[in-house]
Formats: sequence, structure tokens, C-alpha cells
Amino acid sequence: MMRRVLSGMASCVLLAILAGCVTTSPPVSYIQLSDKSVSPGSSPSPRVMLDAVVVPDFLLRNELLIRVDEHRLRYNTSARWAEPVDIGVQRVLTARLSAALDSYAVFSFPDSHSGILDWRVDIAVRNFEAIGEDVVLTADVQLHPREGRTAIIERFDARKRLSSLDPAVVAAGLSALLGQLADGIAARIQAAEGATTN
Repeated sequence: MMRRVLSGMASCVLLAILAGCVTTSPPVSYIQLSDKSVSPGSSPSPRVMLDAVVVPDFLLRNELLIRVDEHRLRYNTSARWAEPVDIGVQRVLTARLSAALDSYAVFSFPDSHSGILDWRVDIAVRNFEAIGEDVVLTADVQLHPREGRTAIIERFDARKRLSSLDPAVVAAGLSALLGQLADGIAARIQAAEGATTN
């Protein structure tokens, strides 16, 4: 009888110890870049193809990246992207570029299209993360016009102050930077188109 009681007590103690060792991880939230529900353009031109966006490997993880300093990165394991970052960047840029150019003929690779393109856009992202109280976007942009005209090559570098590092706030800040990039690309295309018609 005593042995049965001691065995029961030992089992209870063991269960209590094991229960104390079990940790619960914080719930995971999924975030997405937003195009702010912009309306597509209403004109058939210019016809633009946004090629696949090149993103460095350290940005391709599904966890939200917080840069600690020049050499240290921290991934927020409780905040994850709902889609691959490069696909999200391309999706938002395509929608924002269509609105900024007022053209419904803005495509993203590998979407099919018919007809001759007026412009091909190549983007290589270098930085796309939160650092300190800001979000940053650095990207190399190449705009290739048709008919062998000279390509426009630029570096885009922008920063936006955040109210907090809440994952939804970070995603909104990064989305806003993509909007600035799309507006800049549209302005360069429109200026070049205007120069060729004058």
C-alpha cells in the first residue's frame, strides 16, 4: 500500500516538473505588404513589364527581419510574411506602378502579355527591413525602353520613421516605401516618354 502511495506521489511530482518545463511560444501573426487597394490605371499605355524582383537571401526568410546594426540581424519568429517577400514586393510594385502611370498595361513576370512593351523594369533590392525606429528600402533600378534607347539606371534609397516596431506597423511602413519607389519609377518613365514626344 505504501509503495502504491509513494509511486502515485512520485508520478504527481514528475508531472508537475514536466509541466513546469513546458513553455508556450507566443502566437504567430502573419503579415502582408499592401498596395492600399489602389485602382488600376485606365489607359492602355505605357506598356510596362516588371521583371522578377531580385532579393538577397537574408531577406527571403519568412520571419520579419529587424536589423540590429550593420552586421547583426534579428528575425522575429512570431511575425511571419504571408507570402515570399520577393513576390509581395513585385505584387505591390506592379499595382502601385499601374496606378501611378494610369496604365492597365503594367505586367509582372511571368504573367503573359501580348504586344510590344514600352518599358522593362529590373529591380534588385539591397535592403528592405526595420532598423532602429525606421524602415529602409534600398534598391537598384534599371528602366529599359524599347527600340534600343539608353537605359535609365538609378539607386533608390528611402527611409521612413515608425511609431512602433509592431509587425503590422513595419509592414505598413515597408509598403509605403514601395509606393514611393513606384512613384519614382513612374515619374522617370513619364519624363522620358515626354522627352521623346517633344
